[in-house]
Amino acid sequence: MTIFYALAGIIGFTIFFAAMWTGILHLIAAIGGWSRLVRVYPGNALAKSGAGGQSGQAAKGQSYNWVSMQLGWIAQYSSVLTVSVTAQGLHIAPMIFFKIGHPPLLIPWAAIASSTSKRFLVFHGVSLMVRAKDGSSLASMTLYGKRLSQDVQDHWQRASAQSVV
Repeated sequence: MTIFYALAGIIGFTIFFAAMWTGILHLIAAIGGWSRLVRVYPGNALAKSGAGGQSGQAAKGQSYNWVSMQLGWIAQYSSVLTVSVTAQGLHIAPMIFFKIGHPPLLIPWAAIASSTSKRFLVFHGVSLMVRAKDGSSLASMTLYGKRLSQDVQDHWQRASAQSVV
């Protein structure tokens, strides 16, 4: 009988933990702004179009793993993202345990209204202001990583220069 209670406790805790994890991730996505971004710029379109290869593969371009990002004022993603800097834009996808409520994003370069380099002590980052397709402000985000920041700045400047010409 004691084994039954122990097993029931383990199963109960596992179900409770999974439900809490799922709820918390969905709440972070909703409050932080990921849900709004993915409605406008879903990253699954990249894989479906063939630009990123087979479904489930990373986008073509320079990929950066273990990336941290601040999204708005609330959501902090610490070393749980993979960001690919592609010709189409920024492809942002969370690692496996954080995918719940966070489908991949593909933010086109044209949707980025501004790009500003940031530095705090030894940390390098790039702050981006993302606008919706109608031109309204959608989200602000800061991606951290020295090489990533430089790569994003370079791609954004090239895309901005091409759209002006």
